[in-house]
Amino acid sequence: MSSFSTVSKSSKSTEYQTPIEFYEKLDNIFHFSIDPCTTEDNPLGTERFFTIKEDGLDQEWNGNTYINPPFGKGIGEWIRAMYEESMKYPSFKYVMLLPARTDTKYFHELIMDKYAANNSVMYLLKGRLKFVNPVLNGKKEPAIIGSMLWIRNASMEELNKLKETIPGRLIIRI
Repeated sequence: MSSFSTVSKSSKSTEYQTPIEFYEKLDNIFHFSIDPCTTEDNPLGTERFFTIKEDGLDQEWNGNTYINPPFGKGIGEWIRAMYEESMKYPSFKYVMLLPARTDTKYFHELIMDKYAANNSVMYLLKGRLKFVNPVLNGKKEPAIIGSMLWIRNASMEELNKLKETIPGRLIIRI
């Protein structure tokens, strides 16, 4: 009998830190300057970052932005914010890490129906990322579901580099 990690199935905390090795691969492609939903220690080291105190949803994302939103009921607000910021600042890249939950309302009604406009792609990651939840135990544990990236305003050169760097499948037209 297999067991799932307590981090992956817990609803006590929705904050899962991006694995640094994974982020560094993305950063080498997209050169992020903003992280709108992080902790005070800014573990990814972006130039600008916002914690829960500053509420990244209320800030300007006028730079290449990496978003790993809290994986909970408010995820739709982060999806909306990314879309709006990417429309205001089309010269910047926006990359959002999401659970690959194709059965959810946010996936169908927001990403697929409402915000799947030009300059938008999905990248389905192969395998499962190992996240850290500092609130629960601070250890890296695999997610119980796969992950995906929703990317806006990326060039074909950047997307090709992504395919070469991180195993997964690129979906160009969504």
